Amino acid sequence: MKLYQILAAAALVAAFASSVSCKSGADKPAADAEAVAVDDSTDRILPAAEVEESPLFQGKEPKAFAEWVGKKISFPKEAADSMHRGVVVVGFVIDKSGRVVDVKVEKSVSYLLDSIAAATVKESPIWTPGKVNGEPVQVSYRLPVNFSFK
Repeated sequence: MKLYQILAAAALVAAFASSVSCKSGADKPAADAEAVAVDDSTDRILPAAEVEESPLFQGKEPKAFAEWVGKKISFPKEAADSMHRGVVVVGFVIDKSGRVVDVKVEKSVSYLLDSIAAATVKESPIWTPGKVNGEPVQVSYRLPVNFSFK
């Protein structure tokens, strides 16, 4: 059973800012996502503003990923029955080859909702990686997924 709705993407902040909402009710805004580039050659984290080319999700800006997650995510009956709700924040990295790696729940709601949000992010197709000085870099994202009820 799919019970979801996408929220309008929040303002684009640095390289990426968007939210995903999974609901059985009315729209509510969710938190912004953040992006940070990781320079593998020095292992230092660069501010997102230093990424010359943001990663692209299916040829589009990263906020399109939030829409994709919202379409793919399934809201299980068990979660609705137990009234689990809240914002799960999933952190992940787009590596130099465009794969989604290092998926981690950074803010937990419940094991069930955490698992659903993380599993959906892990299913992501390949991205076009971000670049600095023409070279691919890893870019870290945080994506809030809002599970709520009417």
